[in-house]
Amino acid sequence: MTLDDVIDGDADAVFWVLDSMSPGDSRQVTEKSAVTCQDEGVFDVELPGARLERVDLLVAHQAILRGEPVEVSLEDIDYATTGLSLQTALLDHGQRKKRLGLPLEIPPTIRWGERPVATGDIRPVPAGQVTVVVSHLTPGVRHGVALSTAGGPEHILWPTEDDREFTVDLPHDADLRITTVFVVEGPGWSREERWLENAGLWIDPDGAYHCNHFATTPPTFEDLVFTVRS
Repeated sequence: MTLDDVIDGDADAVFWVLDSMSPGDSRQVTEKSAVTCQDEGVFDVELPGARLERVDLLVAHQAILRGEPVEVSLEDIDYATTGLSLQTALLDHGQRKKRLGLPLEIPPTIRWGERPVATGDIRPVPAGQVTVVVSHLTPGVRHGVALSTAGGPEHILWPTEDDREFTVDLPHDADLRITTVFVVEGPGWSREERWLENAGLWIDPDGAYHCNHFATTPPTFEDLVFTVRS
């Protein structure tokens, strides 16, 4: 991998190089940058004309991407500016919380621009019917909604242009888990997936879920929009 490769959009690959390193490991990451892992998630970085010592993984990552030291506020990270995919950003967020001994919010949530973005939602609902209404979907893409409760079955709903409203019966009060699913396809195969690449969602003030398909880059969060009523 060269620095040009990184600038061309391989930010996730650089993250995985750093994330795979153990204390004491040293590695030439690009033609102009080298790192030494000092502790879990802590690195020294050698750059042209600069050296960073004992910096957080994300600080090292951003310095490597740009080829120079970068100011990164770890107190309020806007992951939309990092070049990372949404799922890699969520992993970085969770691992930093763990390293610092801080509790991780459920569901894990990061800032993406001005929006709080997560992979799903958990909300208490009473026993009875839950109705999902899809107001927007992307034609030609199989992008659905998964509903589940602890100990109960998972309901996967696949909306189409002609089928946008679904009802699910819940036998008792529960915390409803809501996330999105999608179908990944290749020559002669397909599989159901979730939590890949840029898959994620945010919830607007009216309670609508705005979802990004894993392959939509940069994220728009408008590939699938739905509401959940109970």
